[in-house]
Parts: sequence; structure tokens; C-alpha cells
Amino acid sequence: MIANGRATIEIEEKVAGKVTARKYGSKRLQEVEVPDKHAEARVDIAHTKNLGNYESLRIGVSVSLPCAPEDVELTVERAKQLSETYLAKFLGEALGAKREVGW
Repeated sequence: MIANGRATIEIEEKVAGKVTARKYGSKRLQEVEVPDKHAEARVDIAHTKNLGNYESLRIGVSVSLPCAPEDVELTVERAKQLSETYLAKFLGEALGAKREVGW
């Protein structure tokens, strides 16, 4: 059976505790062959950056990867690495865009 992994991202901007903007995205990851009865490793991570003046930026990343049941530990580690890579990438992009508009 062929299955796909998936990475999702949520970016949330807040001012004085109220959400002012929210963006979502999703990316299909590499196809892998797995047994009919397979497991899924999922890692969710998030980071909230205080921007000062009662403003904050929260970015959350979730990576789900299908795997054989005996490969769950190894696959969780791979999902963690991907999550951390995506979080750093999107956090850098979001903060760079904020700096360009004067945040």
C-alpha cells in the first residue's frame, strides 16, 4: 500500500490577546510503501514569539508520517526532525516579513 506523509502549519498573529490573523498551509510529503496494517507517527510543535507592545506570533507545525508498526520510534524521530526544520523555516520567514513592514 502507498501512503503519504503530511506537514501542516498554522500561523497565528495576536494583538492584545486577540487573534488578528490566522494562516494555514499543508504540504504533501514523500510517498512510501507501507503494510496494509500500518502505523502513523505524528509530531506537533509550536513556538510563540513575543513581538512587544502586546503583540505575539505563534507558529505551529505538525508532521504525520505513515510507517510499519515496528518502525514507529525511528519514524517519530524523523517526524521530529522535519517538524523542527519547518518550524525554523516558517518562523524565520514570518519574522523577516514582520521586520520588512516595521514590526
